[in-house]
Amino acid sequence: MTSTKQKTPINLAMVAPMDIYSKKGAEIVYTGLNGYDYQKKQADEFLEIGATYTVEATEVGQSSSSVKLRGIDMTFNTVHFIDAEDYRKLLTAPQDPFDNSVKTEADKAARIETLKAGIGQMQVELENLEKNEDPSPM
Repeated sequence: MTSTKQKTPINLAMVAPMDIYSKKGAEIVYTGLNGYDYQKKQADEFLEIGATYTVEATEVGQSSSSVKLRGIDMTFNTVHFIDAEDYRKLLTAPQDPFDNSVKTEADKAARIETLKAGIGQMQVELENLEKNEDPSPM
C-alpha cells in the first residue's frame, strides 16, 4: 500500500471507476466514495483514502462487484476504487477545468483584465435591467 495521506474523499466526478475485470496484480486507489454508507464505513476501517492497493481477485455479480486486495482478508465493493493510472493522471491534471491557469505574471495580468472586462459588461447589463431597459448585448 502506498499512501498520499489524503483524509477527505477524492473528487472523481470526471474519472471512471476501476475496471471490474481487473487482473490479479493491477493497482487501484481507494477513493472513499460511492457505494452504500455501511460499505464505505467498513472500507474506511481498513483502507486509507488515496492509498494504492494491489488486486488479488475480483468477483463480478449481476448488480455488484467486489475486489479482494493483497494482504487484506476481506472484499470491498469495486465502486470505491479507481485505477491507479487514472489516479496519477488526476493528480497531474490541470486544476482548472476551463484551462484558466496562470503561468506567468503577464498571463495573470491578462486574465485579470479579461475578468474585469466581463464584470464591467455584466454591471452595465445589470444596471439596464434594474432600470427596466433593454440589456446591452454581451
